[in-house]
Amino acid sequence: MTTQQTWLREAYSVLRAELIMDAPDVDKVVLSYGFPSRGARTKTAGECHYSYNPNVAAQGGVQGYSNAIFIHPREWVGPVEVLTILVHEMAHAARPGCGHKGEFVKLIRKIGLEGKPTATVAGSVLAEYLTTLTGRLDKFPAAPIWPHAVKRVGSRLRLWVCECPVRVRVASDAFNATCNQCKATFKRSGDAEGNE
Repeated sequence: MTTQQTWLREAYSVLRAELIMDAPDVDKVVLSYGFPSRGARTKTAGECHYSYNPNVAAQGGVQGYSNAIFIHPREWVGPVEVLTILVHEMAHAARPGCGHKGEFVKLIRKIGLEGKPTATVAGSVLAEYLTTLTGRLDKFPAAPIWPHAVKRVGSRLRLWVCECPVRVRVASDAFNATCNQCKATFKRSGDAEGNE
């Protein structure tokens, strides 16, 4: 059975051999089907994290950088979509420290990614190549995971107003206080915000 990580490793190896030859060797990259650093509900489709490591440099790593590539489980709707994200993140690994500028942009244009550098899509030639590639890879593993939206609980703070009207929110049904400005007693409000 093919796991997401083994499928990513296989895809990465082929893409490195045929498309992005200056990306780090697959053994120098952690590939993960997992949530990006901003959490499950972020719009981020993938991330490439890299850090300079003198030990990697001594072992022949790309410019001494070690890399970790994450692809959000939500994006696993199909192999071409995942491969497109993987190509984008591989370009980051091949050009560490560039962000979405300079040499990174030159590389993604060369390999066929289009659109804003922060949100690329496969151009027609790259999309055709990736579609063909999916037939050469093991069966695509998994369906997407859509994190459940958490229902937001309203505030437990109650709104209290005086006559001037100063407004305060208090986490209590009993609030016995007077306003320092108008000297009126605060009364609980049944305002339109629904915070009763």
